[in-house]
Order: sequence, then C-alpha cells, then structure tokens
Amino acid sequence: MKICEGEIIQMLSCYNVNLGLKNYLRRIERKTALLISVSCELGAMIRNAPPQEILALRNYGYYLGMGFQITDDILDIVADEQTLGKPTGSDIRQGVITLPALYALRYDPNRKELADLLSSSEACANEAQRIIKLISDSDGIDYAYYVTQHFARKAQKQLDVLPDLPIKKTLFDIADFIIAREY
Repeated sequence: MKICEGEIIQMLSCYNVNLGLKNYLRRIERKTALLISVSCELGAMIRNAPPQEILALRNYGYYLGMGFQITDDILDIVADEQTLGKPTGSDIRQGVITLPALYALRYDPNRKELADLLSSSEACANEAQRIIKLISDSDGIDYAYYVTQHFARKAQKQLDVLPDLPIKKTLFDIADFIIAREY
C-alpha cells in the first residue's frame, strides 16, 4: 500500500517546485526504499535469522533503497543515454522534481528561471535540455551524490551485526555499487 502511495504522491507532486526535501524523501522512501527493505527483511526471516539480524537487514535495505533511488535520479540527468538505456531527462519531461533539481531550486542563482521552467508542463516537455543544463551547472548533482554516499554508508553500517560470512561482503559491495553505478 505504501509503495502505491509513493507513486501517487509522485504523480500529484509533478511540476510543483514548492514541495521540498521532506516530500522528496517521503516519496522515494515509499517508491523504492520500502520495497528493498521488506525484501531484505523477508530474506532474513526465511533464513530464520536472529531478530537483531532481521532488523539490521531491514534497515540495510531501507538505506540501500534510498541511495539507489537518489542515484537513479542523478543518472536521469547526467548519464549517457546509450548506457542508461532510456532517454535522459525523462523525470524532467514528466514533471518529476528530484533531489538535484531541489537543491538547484533552493541554492542556485538561476533558481527563478529553473522554477519557472519546472513548473510548466510545456517547458518540461520542450526545454528539458535547458533544465538539465541549469541543474547540471548547479551543485545539485554533487549534493545528491553526497546524500547517496551518506545512505550507502548507513546501509553498510547495518551489516556490523551480521556474522562474517561471504554474503556480508557481497551486501557491503552492493552498497558501494549503488554509489558508482552508471546505469
């Protein structure tokens, strides 16, 4: 239910440049983090892991999901279309305002122009490349990478309670991968 709620929140918040960071984090929590979180938790439960390991893996999945979605939002702006496998700027064209744009809307000197463009469905469809340039020229991408790294490190920290088994290293490496992925 919460995952569906995340999709609905995203649809209702399109082209709204006034929603802010809290709304964005709630949206990606519901869209992505809760799905990965429950998947990790269920895996631990099926294995009959102790309660502290189940909780750690649930939290790991949550933080991993948050970082994964932010990385996905970054790639929608900066990735090569061939590598990404879809056109860049698809979120922008749909009016979905992500973390790099939120940062630029708050701190960049061109925030007024960006807000005017992002609040218009016509501008998002026809001037996506201009919007991408404004966001890319701001510090929004760097800030979003910083937040992704924060979530990845929090995910890795959850693994401290797990026994030293090969899967622990794999889970650690997955968190590193979400920071460095290009697709």
